[in-house]
Amino acid sequence: MGQACGVGLLVVAGAAVLTVIFTWWLTPWDNINGRLANDAFDTYGLIPAAWSVAVSGIGVLAGTLARRVVPAMAITLGAYLAIRLPIEFRFRSSYLPPSPCGARRRITPCPPETCSWGSERWRRTATTS
Repeated sequence: MGQACGVGLLVVAGAAVLTVIFTWWLTPWDNINGRLANDAFDTYGLIPAAWSVAVSGIGVLAGTLARRVVPAMAITLGAYLAIRLPIEFRFRSSYLPPSPCGARRRITPCPPETCSWGSERWRRTATTS
């Protein structure tokens, strides 16, 4: 148990170091285009540490079930891709754009002709009142 916790802490610490490096490296592009404009959204904040912990847990479960290293690695990769690819290609386009500072947010229904999901889709609009 102690060894697994040590490895988990090492994984999270490594993800935190990489997050700091990526944030520093991407700052010039963020100042020009904004944080959501580039494809490096997953390198900010707690997201790399969360992915590291999730994939490590999937790997431990796969290793426990498969009891062989190479099949466990293949299962882990397959599970990661099964989670990651829908997020990247299906849900990423639904992220809301950043709102202006100090503006109140009001949730309004999106007109069906402009939404890919029809009348069920909602969007936020900034108001200054």
